Amino acid sequence: MVLTGIAFTIGLVFYSPLVFLAGIVTTSAVGLVVVVSLVGGTSANSLFERRYSVQPSVVAPVAVTAVLLYGIWKLDALSPLSTVYATLTVVSVTVLLQFLLRHRDPSISHRFEIPLWPMVVLSPMVGGLVLTYWEAQTPVYIAGLLFLGLIYLLICAALLVPLAVVQKSTHVRSPPLNEPFPTVSVLIPAYNEAGYVGPCIEAVLDSDYPDQRLEIVVVNDGSSDGTYEEAAQYRDRGVSVYHKSNGGKHSALNYGLLCSTGEYVVAIDADSHVTPTAITRLVRDLEAHPGAGAVAGNVKVTNRDNVVTWLQSLEYIVSINTFRRMFGLLGSVPVIPGCLGGFRREALEDVFGYDPDTVTEDYDVTVQLIKHGWRVKTSEATVSTEAPFTWRDLYRQRLRWYQGSFQTMFKHVDVFADDRSRLLHRFVFPFTLLSSVFLPLVTLSVLILVPTWIRQGRVDEIATVLSLFFVLMVAIVGVALTLEAETPRHLLYAPLAFTVYRVFLSAVVIRGLIAAVLDTDGDWQHVRRLAQERRTR
Repeated sequence: MVLTGIAFTIGLVFYSPLVFLAGIVTTSAVGLVVVVSLVGGTSANSLFERRYSVQPSVVAPVAVTAVLLYGIWKLDALSPLSTVYATLTVVSVTVLLQFLLRHRDPSISHRFEIPLWPMVVLSPMVGGLVLTYWEAQTPVYIAGLLFLGLIYLLICAALLVPLAVVQKSTHVRSPPLNEPFPTVSVLIPAYNEAGYVGPCIEAVLDSDYPDQRLEIVVVNDGSSDGTYEEAAQYRDRGVSVYHKSNGGKHSALNYGLLCSTGEYVVAIDADSHVTPTAITRLVRDLEAHPGAGAVAGNVKVTNRDNVVTWLQSLEYIVSINTFRRMFGLLGSVPVIPGCLGGFRREALEDVFGYDPDTVTEDYDVTVQLIKHGWRVKTSEATVSTEAPFTWRDLYRQRLRWYQGSFQTMFKHVDVFADDRSRLLHRFVFPFTLLSSVFLPLVTLSVLILVPTWIRQGRVDEIATVLSLFFVLMVAIVGVALTLEAETPRHLLYAPLAFTVYRVFLSAVVIRGLIAAVLDTDGDWQHVRRLAQERRTR
């Protein structure tokens, strides 16, 4: 917390108060949205239910004409006559196409409605990007980038992180479990996890949860190595081991659901190790919140051996665990991590288990739960996992993550128009869109424009932008490390995390978006594993 105070003091002394005032206004607006979503009455909620009727035959010609005229202007061919010709041509063609489409499919609506709230959220961001690219060679560009980045960072520093602190302080008061303990089924889907599945099972067996109330189910999803044989060695200790042909992680989890009977379900990745208290904590949190359909575990990177893994450890602490705490306080955690998550069986049955529609089934099932009215909380239950240890393997893992995330957003795009999803509609998905699309675009734009700024002699402006971002980031990292009781050594990697690592992730995000749009296959199966690498040497 001391770091936070120092960082904001430095920022207020060296940077314009107007910049912070703009951020405070934006943050307050977002905070108001959250409050209204949680406690607002019918009249307040009606603000988010408003729709705007759009006539395609009007919008389409206007949009296409604007693009065409911009192209003509860039070619220095803009004149009154070319403007008239371009407008008449575009209007004629678009109206003709719409007529043909409606003639071929009469079900096509003459008009459609768009929700106003997402448009209000997206408009300033889109406007900021248009402004910055329109004035790419002027100081307005720097102001635009600063504005877009500060929206994100100040929301994090002034709203999300404090909410995470509140969640941490209130969570420890969750009451202990009362006997008889509820029955729990631990599902461990495994595909080519030789060398990992055994230690994973042992960690579950070492749990402090009563053995007679704990059911462990391992599903071997058509592995081609010794995963099945390794897991089968634990049958004499009460572990159920099943073998099925390869169908993907979602099918292995659904198979495990069919073969288990526990009132609560805990899903654990086969390459992860839970702490002895993890399962008890998950069940305790589910019992403490009757309306919660699931709770998310707290993930730690165990192999902090080089720069790549230390950067990932810092990312988990700041960008994943801390933000997950904030969403947990609101009951809308967007992703239950595959490493460790606890569910009510009733909730999973309500959404018919895991779907095969995306490559991130954990994200998809979490959104499904929230859409069906279940709250999703976070837990202090801790699990350690092995992170990719090379840049190439990290790229392959994150490409799958981001591709699946965009697939999930495409699948549930109705959230933006359906106010019944409450916080998903008003806060979670807009924030996800901001952090997963606009922030990477801003990051890559800064990288591309830095050489231009240097040639123009604007080194001071570059230093101002980067130092301001860095001050805010250090504040967020300081709070996150305090919440997680983590080693301060992570601070040594903060400069790399907010420069090289951020640029790397931004590039992978854009690549993942393209992969999701083109619906290409991921490359997850080729991520190398430390234990398996040692066995082949």
